[in-house]
Parts: sequence; structure tokens; C-alpha cells
Amino acid sequence: MRRLLALLLFPSLALAGEIARENLEKHVRTLASPEFEGRRGPGARKAEAYVEAAFRAAGLETSIQEGRGFGGLTCRNVVGVLRGGKTPAKEHMILSAHYDHLGMPGGVVHPGAADNAAGVAALLEIARLLKPIPDRDVLFLGFDLEEVGLWGSREYCRAPLRPLEECVAFVTVDILGRDLADVTQGILFCVGLERSEGILPLFQALEKPEGLRLAYVGADVAGDRSDFAPFRDKRVPFAFFTASEYADYHRPSDTPDRLDFEKLVKETELVLRATRALAAAPRPKFSDETICRVEEAESLEFVVGQMLDKSEKLGLTPTELGLGRYFQNFLKSVVKSGQLQPAQRQQIVGSCQMLMGMLEAKR
Repeated sequence: MRRLLALLLFPSLALAGEIARENLEKHVRTLASPEFEGRRGPGARKAEAYVEAAFRAAGLETSIQEGRGFGGLTCRNVVGVLRGGKTPAKEHMILSAHYDHLGMPGGVVHPGAADNAAGVAALLEIARLLKPIPDRDVLFLGFDLEEVGLWGSREYCRAPLRPLEECVAFVTVDILGRDLADVTQGILFCVGLERSEGILPLFQALEKPEGLRLAYVGADVAGDRSDFAPFRDKRVPFAFFTASEYADYHRPSDTPDRLDFEKLVKETELVLRATRALAAAPRPKFSDETICRVEEAESLEFVVGQMLDKSEKLGLTPTELGLGRYFQNFLKSVVKSGQLQPAQRQQIVGSCQMLMGMLEAKR
């Protein structure tokens, strides 16, 4: 029975450790189809059932965590557990993606292919491929109502299935298969490592899929835009993987045909490698203070350079282009010095937030 279920949900049973594009594409096209009604209301319940069935097909122990409602909506998080042994381990890590989206505002379906059917597809494919980690369990969580104030992850942190003190790390994926403002290329952002010790060198040592670069950015640059925030507030080390916001973010045109599925395969592979490494590594340490690392300036210099190369497509005015060049030169000077000072980082955060506001205004 499980074999039949696996064949239905994972049409390509690729070799162990191999990401199957066919599976990713099937998950995205299913979750972003009109039948799933933008994954809110009845559509969210269909998505919940789909994710639970895929977890079960992957051999995980599944359950539903029902949280308190919000604004007449029901919160139902999907849980899948990969045990590291015969009994529950003393430590665990969490890998998550939110399965909800905006529904049908004004009667128009918002498919949410990149946000976040693609993230769920990656989660399900990793669940299929990840092998047990000795002495640590891995909890796969499909969060509901992320688009409603991160309600699903807040409810989990309010009533966790296991003590959060036993959670060595939290990883979430939200928005994959696209590019920042549709102008950057081959970048996957890794957000939040400035609040932990031990994760950055682990991720730096990973073999990266060809043509994909990890860009390290602080969570305060992006703001509390995904499910990492409630876990950060509980002092759990975290990493947030995202391709970032694209030109038609939160619009009805966020459809599967606009996804770069080759990039999604590479992103999923990299998150799988990161999950394996993090689950097997010594426990990282949460930092109450922001850790200033020159790698953040280095990453942003690369990203800003790509964006300025596409200034015409972005529609930048001469003044905006000048500000971008000034910021780029500032980042270059920081990278050249080999150190990032707290005051410099504050300037970087402020400049990034201004840049993001500018891009949002141009969407």
C-alpha cells in the first residue's frame, strides 16, 4: 500500500540522494492548481491532506497539530517525523515550509507557485530522500496560515510537540524557483546565520550545485517575513532559505509556468545537503547579539552588482542608480577591509531596507 501511495505522489522514484525534477514539478502543479483554491479555506484542507499523504508515502510518522483559529480560519499544521532510532531522540531539528497562500481575493485564484508550492515541493522531496540521523529526529512541518501573521508557526511555538530546548536548529524554505525582482541569477539566500554560531562554516563547506550561489543575509534585512521569526524569538538557531521576492509576488500570475524548475532542483539539492549536515553536526549555539560577519557584505556586494547590471530592466532613475553605485562601493570597501563593524552593518541594513522598499514600489 505504501509503495502504491509513493508511486502516486512521487512519480519518479529516483536513486537515493537524487532530486527528481518530475516529483518537484508534480507537487508544484498540483498545489498551485485551481482545484486548491489558492490554498486557503477548502483548498487549504486539500493541501493539508496532500502534504500528509506525501509524508506518509515517504515513511514518516504523521499527525496534524490543530492550533487556535484566527479570524474564522482554522490552523492545521502537518507533522512528519523521521526517527533517528527506535525511540524518540533527546534532540531534534525541524525542516519546514508553509503550504497556505492568499486564497481567492476578489474571486481570483492566487496560485502561489513560487510562494510557496515550490517550497513545499522541496520539503516533500527532501522527506523522501533524507535517511535517519543517529540520535537525532527530524521533524518535517507543513505550516498553515503563514500568510496570516505567521499564525501556524506561532501556534507551534506556543504549544510545541517537543520542547524547543531540545531543537538543535530550525530550517524553513519559502519562495523557490524564481529570482529577486526577476533580475538576479543563480542566487539562493540563506537568512539568519548572524544569530548563531556554528552554522555558517558548516554551510560554507557544502558542495554547491553548479550555477547556484548561497548569499548570506541577516534576518533584520528582510524583516519577519517567514516562519523563522517565532523560533528566533524562542532562541532556536535558524536558517531561512529563499529566492526572495519576484516581480509578480502575491499576484495571480505566480503560476507554475513562470518557475525555473532547473533552479528549483538545485535549490532543493542544496537544502537537502544543508539539512543532512546540520542534523549530524554538533549543536549550534544561538546568539542573543547580532554577529557581524564580512561574508554578509560579500554576499550583498554580489547581489547588488547583479541588480545594477539590470538597472534598465528595474527601471532605476539616475538618482536611484547613483545611490546603488554608492552602496556597492561601500560594500566593496568593507569586503576589502576583511571586517564588518557594527556601525557599518547598521548602515548596510538601512541601505538594504531602502533598496527593498524601492523594489516593492516598482512592482
